Amino acid sequence: MRFSDLRITHKLYLGFGGVVLILAILLGSAYTNFSRLAQANGWNNHTHQVMAATQAILESLLNMETGERGYALTGEDASLAPLKAGQAAFAAQLKQARELTADNPAQQERLRKLEQAQQAWYGSAVTPVLALRAKANDGASIDPLLQFEREGRGRAGMDSMRTLLKEISDAEEKLMTQRAADADSLQSLTANTIVIGGILTITLAAVLAWLLSRSIVRPLVDAVRIARTVAAGDLSGRIEARSRDETGQMLQALGDMNQSLLQIVGEVRRGTDTIATATGEIARGNQDLSSRTEQQASSLEETASSMEQLTGTVKQNADHARQANQLAASASEVASRGGAVVAQVVDTMQAISVASQNIVEIIATIDGIAFQTNILALNAAVEAARAGEQGRGFAVVASEVRTLAQRSAAAAKEIKQLIGDSVEKVDAGSQLVQQAGATMQEVVGSVQRVTSIMQDIAAASEQQIAGIEQINHAISQMDTVTQQNAALVEQAAAAAAALQEQAATQASVVSVFKLADGDAHRVPAVPALGSAVARPAASRVLAPRVAQRAPQRVAPRAATMPPPASAKRPAPSKAAGDDWEEF
Repeated sequence: MRFSDLRITHKLYLGFGGVVLILAILLGSAYTNFSRLAQANGWNNHTHQVMAATQAILESLLNMETGERGYALTGEDASLAPLKAGQAAFAAQLKQARELTADNPAQQERLRKLEQAQQAWYGSAVTPVLALRAKANDGASIDPLLQFEREGRGRAGMDSMRTLLKEISDAEEKLMTQRAADADSLQSLTANTIVIGGILTITLAAVLAWLLSRSIVRPLVDAVRIARTVAAGDLSGRIEARSRDETGQMLQALGDMNQSLLQIVGEVRRGTDTIATATGEIARGNQDLSSRTEQQASSLEETASSMEQLTGTVKQNADHARQANQLAASASEVASRGGAVVAQVVDTMQAISVASQNIVEIIATIDGIAFQTNILALNAAVEAARAGEQGRGFAVVASEVRTLAQRSAAAAKEIKQLIGDSVEKVDAGSQLVQQAGATMQEVVGSVQRVTSIMQDIAAASEQQIAGIEQINHAISQMDTVTQQNAALVEQAAAAAAALQEQAATQASVVSVFKLADGDAHRVPAVPALGSAVARPAASRVLAPRVAQRAPQRVAPRAATMPPPASAKRPAPSKAAGDDWEEF
């Protein structure tokens, strides 16, 4: 497995573990060498103790010799005090020397010889002097004592003991010299071990830092570049993950996201094209409806003119009045159906508004997650700063994570603002649809007023006999135009239903994309249709109502269309929630 394919946790464990292992080996070696140095110093102290004991033995021998000579000269018992003290000290120091050199057979042998030499010297040189001096004190001649001293029998024994003591001291000095050389060598080895181990540790740390930086920072830089490219609207790039660690998985996730965005944008564009086509059909239907409404108004004018001439014929005028009432009732029914359609549109707009509110709540949740990520990144940066040089790489990662969290928060606020704009536009559309409903109610009222007028005309139709034929012809034309208007209204209703279905599909597709809503607003806007359907009024009653109704039914659809793709998105506003972005 390649190093770049390891998980970041394993990379960190491997890197720091290698450094810690070398440091542990270095510390273990240094500890061992220092322990050996301490042991060597202990042996040197032991050697000094042996040499001190040897010197004390020599002093005790000199004290015995001094006591022996003092007694020989004075004959007083007080002169024997150094002799007795020397004997006790010799025994004690000899015992101590044997204990200190218990692990050295050669020194033990020398001490044994020293003890024998001391006993021989004492028996051959000291005891005879003491006996001769005691006889001299009893009245015997002192000449034997003087002759014994002239012979120098004690000097040879003392010289042999000095020689043995010197051999013991020389052996200890030789051991101390060897140990000093070993200590110097060990000290040099310790220094070299520390220097070489430190160089290896620094080199390994530098190499591991370079590898970790190369395997972590480079994919993060690629991820930032990819995110900026996608944020700019370019979804044509290819995203390839060169490793299988967390950064590689992140790049793979970005690639999947880019592909999903590509599919979503394609579906949204196709949906908006369908919406544009349906909107065009509605526009053409409304234009035709406006034209035929003008014809209907003209026919009504002819009917009114004819009814002024038909005041003499009551029966025929009453028949025409009943037919006009039936037509007015049909028009009222058509207007009622139009009002029902408008009510359905209002319900749909409200549903879209509720969905937008849900999206706002989701964005708020994302904003909260970005806040928590920023707090965690800040804590990580603080801990990395406490760690010193060892946490510098982790501090860089924490800074990058914190920057990404701040950008996520900014993107969430921008999306929230865009959703808010969409909600405002939906509310505006709802108001326009409500105005259209009110206009339909006015149309119904106008039809009712027409019915009332027709009743008045029926009351005055007794004098309109001469215009029966013209009234029949005008009513026939009005019936034909009314039927055509009904067909056009059905066509407009079908187009509106198709538009509603496509709008629902578009909302469903866009709701999947929760991080960037701007792409859904980059399609050409459908122009307002009010100018295309508005026509000059042809009558006092119907024509003005039709001219007002048509743009009010179309304008909300046009108002909800997004701006062109070339338009820049508005900059996100500074909200109260931005105060935590800068720490």
